[in-house]
Amino acid sequence: MRFKERAWTRVDWALAAMCALLVYGIMYRASDHTVYVFPPSLWLAGAWAHPLLAVIVALPVGLRRRDPMGALLLALVSCSLIVAAGGEINRGPFLPLALVLFTVAATRTRTVAVAALAASLALLVVQGFILSMTGNGSGPFPMRGGMNRLLKDVQVTFRRDAETLRPRINREGSVLDREQRERGEFYYEAAA
Repeated sequence: MRFKERAWTRVDWALAAMCALLVYGIMYRASDHTVYVFPPSLWLAGAWAHPLLAVIVALPVGLRRRDPMGALLLALVSCSLIVAAGGEINRGPFLPLALVLFTVAATRTRTVAVAALAASLALLVVQGFILSMTGNGSGPFPMRGGMNRLLKDVQVTFRRDAETLRPRINREGSVLDREQRERGEFYYEAAA
């Protein structure tokens, strides 16, 4: 039994609703339960702007079967709005864009699909450039420096097991954990 076109359209709109919830959930900070604050010059609106932006980003998922190229254009424009507002599209808004890209690749010629992919990748490059210019981007780091930054953010210290030489997580509050935190060394010493 095959789904009818009407059933696929309903699936797409349900998927669009899930994408909107996902994008809004990612914009919502779990730690202090506040929504990401976009620059005031771009957002003079109130609290309704964030759910509206999430819906606009997810809208192309519902429209992708009817007009794949129009949905791609709408997805690129909505992701551009997020980048212009100081947000990041590689965390949540990229999912609707990826679904639309898949539909374009499945229904259009290879040339059109490659051009759509190139436009999406160009948007990611622009985002990376903007984040690096505003000081929000980071890296690349040497292994030790990058691991120290990551482990400091998640509040975990590592040691190297003497027998197997495998990395092990220190117990929180243990002597080694406290010593490493005092030194600011969350990652173990390099093997000799």
